[in-house]
Amino acid sequence: MKCFPLFVWLLAATTPAVVIRDDLADAWYKEIADKDAYKCVGRIATDTTSASGVYIGFGNGAHWLLTAAHVSITSPATVNFAGGISSAYSLIVSSRIAYDPYTLGLNDLALIKIHNFGSSNLAPAKFSKTLLDIPDAVADHPLITSVGFGQTGTGITGQQAGTQGTKRGFRNRIDAIGTTYTTGTAGQPDYNVRAYEGYMADFDNDTDGNNTLNHADNTHIPAGAKSSKSWEQTEGQLAPGDSGGGLFRTVDDQEVLVGINSYNVDGGVLGPAGTYGTWSGWTAINRERALWIRQHTGIEAVPEPCTLIGFTAGAWLLGRRKRRN
Repeated sequence: MKCFPLFVWLLAATTPAVVIRDDLADAWYKEIADKDAYKCVGRIATDTTSASGVYIGFGNGAHWLLTAAHVSITSPATVNFAGGISSAYSLIVSSRIAYDPYTLGLNDLALIKIHNFGSSNLAPAKFSKTLLDIPDAVADHPLITSVGFGQTGTGITGQQAGTQGTKRGFRNRIDAIGTTYTTGTAGQPDYNVRAYEGYMADFDNDTDGNNTLNHADNTHIPAGAKSSKSWEQTEGQLAPGDSGGGLFRTVDDQEVLVGINSYNVDGGVLGPAGTYGTWSGWTAINRERALWIRQHTGIEAVPEPCTLIGFTAGAWLLGRRKRRN
């Protein structure tokens, strides 16, 4: 197996919580995570693992937690929500499509049955089956919120070992849905191309140099990628321990789960883990993955937004009209 000078962290280490801006108080990020809409995100803990998971409700005779496939639970574990602690064990199934740890963000989903559910008043997350659109105008890129229990630090210090376990949330704009990243020199033994799947965002701080998912600033990613250097008010970065936590998007005035925290990327021109310029990655919940969730849990995704339904219907009718002419 080849070694990559670009380092990738699967976030279920015993050590992602969220890495924050260096100029903001940690309380801002804790306040985001404490909102009612994100109480469905809980902390998974065993003797060897600290990670995150999202409660998606009751179906097929059981309560269900959605998390990342690389979060391994081989012994009884606890899931700590704001409303109580429930014992959870038995990783029931991993993603129907083979999980490939060498293509980060691809099908990084798993379902866990929760036994002895102790949070009866906990509202489940509503999850989407619609892939987010990434418009050409960077100002229109989707604004999202990511919540987890991973390590923390700042964009200057990077992620700090031993700081996991506190719930935090951050906001960012999705810059891309998958990309590739090259290292080395084409035609030489050190040349490698690695693929990344799912939603991606870089950790900006209002400088061109850290706007690393913008091709104009980073020749290691394909042409056409666009990202703004501007940071969001509570911008942040995933870190070990955030794995399995939730990626949310406001749809019709409610928070909808659109992805699962999966990985962060650092090293090389991106800098040390968790510093400005490094990347966060999430497995996207699309139609196929929403169907997989329903098949195992009986829980349905939320309906598609009316605007998307209208667009889809219009496109279908246009297609019918063209075929008749």
